Amino acid sequence: MEKTAFEISLPVLGTIAGSILGVIGTLLVNGQRSKIEYKQAELKRNWDIADAEKKNSEEKQEQKYEVYNKILKAAGEVQVTSHIGGSYTDFNIKDYEEYIRPEIFDGLHKLDPDVFDLVMELEDEIDRAHHFEEAEPDQVNRMADLYWKITSKIKEYYKKR
Repeated sequence: MEKTAFEISLPVLGTIAGSILGVIGTLLVNGQRSKIEYKQAELKRNWDIADAEKKNSEEKQEQKYEVYNKILKAAGEVQVTSHIGGSYTDFNIKDYEEYIRPEIFDGLHKLDPDVFDLVMELEDEIDRAHHFEEAEPDQVNRMADLYWKITSKIKEYYKKR
């Protein structure tokens, strides 16, 4: 019995169809694997970025607290405010400028925004006092209050740590 062309080509067609299905299957598996590898690489990059940001943030925090330490140390060593009676407090501008201000301005860019704003307010008051040569009692009281707010705000940040 002779085989027809169809019967002869059937195994060949089966082999070709099997090969095509194998190639398609391989492509699909490799495509899925590539997607999974891409997602894993993306997750790793995101984790690396988050780790770097966390490390940078921790370094900035550490630098900020080094500045705060210096300010509080200087504030503890030099008394720039004193109660003078009634509701008035004296503020020694000279001692502030000589001992406290250098510690603040060495790390001014590292201060928290609210502490920075208080420092700038105090500096404005001191500038006004220098401009008019003699500070009014209310102005001196305001400077003492701002100075107290600065040190209090720094201490608050330590409590939140």
